Amino acid sequence: MPALNVIRFGLFGLLMSLVLLNSTHVQAAAAELNIPVPPYQRCDTFTYQMTKEDIEKDFVVDLPEQVTYENGIMYWEVNEQKYWPGLTYRENDIWYGKASITLKMAPKSGIATAFIRGKQSADEIDYEWVGKDTKNVQSTFFVDGGHEERKEAKLSAGSSDLAENFHTYDLVYKSDMIEWWLDGKKVDSWSKAEHPTAFPANAREWKMNLWNGGLQFGDWAGKIDWTSEPKSAKAAISAISFESYCDASAVKGQHKTLAGGTATATTPAPVQPVLPAPAAAQPTTAQPATQPAATQSEAQPTATQAPATGDDSSSKTKKKQKKHSKDS
Repeated sequence: MPALNVIRFGLFGLLMSLVLLNSTHVQAAAAELNIPVPPYQRCDTFTYQMTKEDIEKDFVVDLPEQVTYENGIMYWEVNEQKYWPGLTYRENDIWYGKASITLKMAPKSGIATAFIRGKQSADEIDYEWVGKDTKNVQSTFFVDGGHEERKEAKLSAGSSDLAENFHTYDLVYKSDMIEWWLDGKKVDSWSKAEHPTAFPANAREWKMNLWNGGLQFGDWAGKIDWTSEPKSAKAAISAISFESYCDASAVKGQHKTLAGGTATATTPAPVQPVLPAPAAAQPTTAQPATQPAATQSEAQPTATQAPATGDDSSSKTKKKQKKHSKDS
């Protein structure tokens, strides 16, 4: 009988080894394209429908409850409690190119509408509309957060009210030139050749929003009075697009360096299967029938760690001489 048990448990151990060997077999990983960015940018044109699905595909939406979509139009709405709706492009694959928006500005005094290339407290290029002036849009830029070289330039679309009528605004960003376009006409520009030390060289980000400019900058945006009508304000957006500037040899969707080289895709090494060593078959001595089984009460409880808590409402850095601060 003991010899039979040895044979039985030996066969059982061999069977379990084969099961483990089969269950731990790993397929080689599929080829995966890794594009190093920055400093690469995707050579493409991005055109968005004004729908929740299409916008949220590429943008982070601030205050989504204040952003609505209706009949091909996206609306941003502000009130006394909520005044920071807008979009931030979530990817890191654009640099030089033409960013475009077609909109009606928000008309309430104190509320600023902004269309931005760049990053707060860094290099930045803007179109901004202030609610107290619905006849003009302002072109401006910042270098390393500074705004000393040139203040805002006021631009108009003739006698048109910019809150009542849709107009198309383009921010054209090149390595040596910034251009502001309004309804297909260039209305302002800034050259690196003429201003080599006052040119935003790293305005990569792309965002657009409404904000309460009157809270801190009433002289610029207008004083705000939430007790008077209207007690809220809306901007309406009918089109958003971005066209990357790449050389003529670029293939759509291809990532290029700023100097024109093509990004080299890398393929990670395939995952090698890790196989366990076969378990040695060990005969087991039968336990007496009178031996009690271990009870769950003998098990030691596992201590649980309390979740870390923290305040995610960290204050935003205020930009000296910078108007659109999130603190507003």
